[in-house]
Amino acid sequence: MGSRLEPACIELGITLRTFQRWVREGDDAEAGDSRRTSVRPEPANKLSEDE
Repeated sequence: MGSRLEPACIELGITLRTFQRWVREGDDAEAGDSRRTSVRPEPANKLSEDE
């Protein structure tokens, strides 16, 4: 039963390195990808409401 790690990663479409990083970071779902929740400054060239 089960499969080898590398073929399983290929089947999932991820690299072995990505899997290893996920395991090392633990299974804390809250940590996840923080790019979506980070605060970003407004661009200097942002159009105004009138434009």
